[in-house]
Amino acid sequence: GSPLSDPRGLSTSSPSRDAVEQLERALESMLSYFGDPIALLEQVTAQAPSWAYPRVLLASLFMTFAERGMAGQAADALAGAQGLLAGATVRERAHAAAAQVAVEGDWEAACRLWEGILIEHPRDVAALLFAHLFDFYRRDALNLRRRPQRVLPAWRPGPPGAGHQPARPMVGARGDARHGDARPPRRGRALACRATGRLGRGQRLFVSQLVSRRPL
Repeated sequence: GSPLSDPRGLSTSSPSRDAVEQLERALESMLSYFGDPIALLEQVTAQAPSWAYPRVLLASLFMTFAERGMAGQAADALAGAQGLLAGATVRERAHAAAAQVAVEGDWEAACRLWEGILIEHPRDVAALLFAHLFDFYRRDALNLRRRPQRVLPAWRPGPPGAGHQPARPMVGARGDARHGDARPPRRGRALACRATGRLGRGQRLFVSQLVSRRPL
């Protein structure tokens, strides 16, 4: 049959709709900082052992902790995905390549690969999340602002650019990376934009915050 798509219309290699929905719950947890996204991703791998993508996301998620020792866990997750990537979509394999170079310590290359995904699939919220966090860790103030702005038209209701209301760009964290006073991103209230499609509150909140800088 036809490949299953996620709520943003992105094709997946998931063997079941249930696994896609379970992965969505993991993404919601990642974006909202509620719940246990690691446990949720591990549940997806148990539910759909032939699907490489949840293992790849788990690897990237481990790397976002930016803590000593997490690279080993990320490498283990990627090792479990390697033999399954032949059946993955091109987008899912690109995520695996980004996770691999992140594990190897080349965060700039990882961000380039996530950006490549966003060029083709601007509604890939996992690529946006990982790139945005690593822009923060690398103190890349330019892309902290511009990367969310580049994908914003795809998240607005209607045709690209429709309903756009100018909003002050967010640095990606409270404070300014250019001046060395940035602090890790926090969640606050939903602001300017509303994501299209059947998306959870965490995804709407995440995208809206990236395009508006307000006190949290």
